[in-house]
Amino acid sequence: MSHIYENDTKPILSDPPYLLQFILAAVLSVLCGATIMFMWNWFVVPLGLPMIGLVQALGLDTLITFIVTTRVNTNPGPFWDRWIIAITYALLTLFSGWLLHFFM
Repeated sequence: MSHIYENDTKPILSDPPYLLQFILAAVLSVLCGATIMFMWNWFVVPLGLPMIGLVQALGLDTLITFIVTTRVNTNPGPFWDRWIIAITYALLTLFSGWLLHFFM
């Protein structure tokens, strides 16, 4: 994995201000919730369970994160690296689900 570093010594981009980090985290949270909502409605609703909205998907995301997160990362790395990886993961998951739902 490549990092946003210059000569592998210091980050080219510094961490953004805390308010921007909060806003970007909120955007990521909504994107993850939307991904869960679409995946649920595409793959679980045909099995007979009810559709869910964004708020229910955000609740499921929070619950699942609470259950599966077992360690605290004391050195999480640069903000931009973590944010880009999280956004990419959510978008790839949504894209994969979108492709798969056509085969149902």
